[in-house]
Amino acid sequence: MVDTLTFLSGPREGETIQLAGTQILGRSARTDICIDDASVSREHARLSRSADGWMLVDLGSSNGSSIDGARVTRGAVASGAVISVGIVHMKLHCALPVAAQPATRADANEIRAVGRSAGSGLITSKAAREQSGGEDFTQLSGARKAVLVLIAIALCAGLFYGAYLLV
Repeated sequence: MVDTLTFLSGPREGETIQLAGTQILGRSARTDICIDDASVSREHARLSRSADGWMLVDLGSSNGSSIDGARVTRGAVASGAVISVGIVHMKLHCALPVAAQPATRADANEIRAVGRSAGSGLITSKAAREQSGGEDFTQLSGARKAVLVLIAIALCAGLFYGAYLLV
């Protein structure tokens, strides 16, 4: 059996292709996996297989790449994960049994880094995201961020005023 990539949307929706080694995904006919969609850059991303599993690397695309909805510049891809380039979504299916998948990826559904880069230092668990409604500050619209900041400022001002009155 070989690893496969199934298109969930876009011009190749429903098509399944076999994967091996390193594949370049893009709109150009010269790429290994051609996706003729305006949201996909000419050379959008590289999907490569190593001993540890699959890795997706964005190649400086205009519309970005994501794994299971989280935008990435580089990230490990587990079997069953949804890869998105532009607005085209694909699902990776690995021939390896679950026990052979990299141990670090098994925890990715439970814990993920939040922010523009994994080095941002903010980590949330799946349970915490579900309890808070599934949103984090980086995913909110500009207007919602502004309202939350104003509320935080008002609360801080109220606390300082209360402390001032006590003194």
